[in-house]
Amino acid sequence: MTSKEAYGWEWRALPGWAKTISLLVGGPAFAVLVWGAFDEDAVGGATKTICFVLFAAVALMQVYWLSKIIGDAKRRRP
Repeated sequence: MTSKEAYGWEWRALPGWAKTISLLVGGPAFAVLVWGAFDEDAVGGATKTICFVLFAAVALMQVYWLSKIIGDAKRRRP
């Protein structure tokens, strides 16, 4: 499996609500973090911290659900 195929599989494997949270919470948090990386004065420290926590929480949610999906598939496999 190539990395492009793996990325597509991971996104398709996530439940719909997880995709929604990823796009509505993780996307803007990542955008603010990138903006703050390029313009130091644009984003305050507290905002960067909040965005980092939100982004990390979304990433951990995705890892949890993907590992659960993979674990369930391995258990069902003969």
